[in-house]
Amino acid sequence: MRPQITSFVLVLVLAASALPAQAPPAAGAPPVANAKLETASAAAGLEAAVHQAGARGQEPVWAAWSVPMIPNQRYVCCLGKNWKQTACHLEGKNQSWGSTDDIKAPPDQDLLVLVRLQGREIGKVGAYSANCQLDADGRRFVWLGEVRPEESVALLAKVIRSSEGSAKRPAHVAEEAMTALSFHRNARADDVLEDLASPGRSDKMREDALFWLGQNRGERGARFLTRVMASDADDEIRKKAIFSLSQSEAAGVADAIIRVSREDRVADVRGEALFWLAQMGDPKAPDVIFQAIDRDPDMEVRKKGVFALTQLPKGRGTPFLVRLGREGKQREIRKEALFWLAQSDDPAALQYLDKVLNE
Repeated sequence: MRPQITSFVLVLVLAASALPAQAPPAAGAPPVANAKLETASAAAGLEAAVHQAGARGQEPVWAAWSVPMIPNQRYVCCLGKNWKQTACHLEGKNQSWGSTDDIKAPPDQDLLVLVRLQGREIGKVGAYSANCQLDADGRRFVWLGEVRPEESVALLAKVIRSSEGSAKRPAHVAEEAMTALSFHRNARADDVLEDLASPGRSDKMREDALFWLGQNRGERGARFLTRVMASDADDEIRKKAIFSLSQSEAAGVADAIIRVSREDRVADVRGEALFWLAQMGDPKAPDVIFQAIDRDPDMEVRKKGVFALTQLPKGRGTPFLVRLGREGKQREIRKEALFWLAQSDDPAALQYLDKVLNE
């Protein structure tokens, strides 16, 4: 079970009266309140339609459209006080955004993509489930119909790439656009993310792309991350790929990380693989980590392996730590095991330490 890095767990206890009143939406438009709602067609091209929406008037405007979302995705919206669902205030600040399993979303839900324009310049990007309630806070809100998904991917990719090395556009815009891109049910999104994660891009852009390849891009994302782990020349990028792959729900990812823990040329990378393998809770993890503690040629990797045992869920690492305390071949490893046993509140660990102290 992967750690839910981008997800929030919440309990939905929300009266309908707590949500702002809204006018009936235009055909196909999302549930948006407090909006000066307009509709337009993107049949002649999405980028042109977006620029046209921003060209009218001096005030900021939101342009929005929908595309198919990756299947079986959690509900994506905003969270208010006590992590309860709330309307997303488009002009608000410090509002939590995330995904949750507690609100059931259809497996084939659509994705809402929003961009905030000041003139023709995109200054913010949002991504939401199709039934997430939005509050435009009085702004113009232009709903674009007839959008081709590949044009949505192309527009977001352009926003991301034009942000690299640019002092004009804030870094968060590229991050938001990449997040929205990663939710697209379109193979072109995989192509773009793989390009952004490849050598020649900035470290920050590569790391962000690797993260979303693991989070949202399924089997194809896992295959790409596996190649990066095995062959990228940058040690730090290989470590980021390990973490990102540990977040994937694709089949076989644990085996790929196990190979890295045994074969990578750099000790620090092998240690990173052991740590994330433990976090994943794979049934093979305890034995693999224990073998690394016994066989890895680098003492720091062995120590990281001892710590990794403490990260196994439900106390599964305690018997291995006790075994190391009793039978470890190296005094330094035995000391490390005893140290981490002393930090544990597992009754089995305390029982063993009590026995050691009374011998």
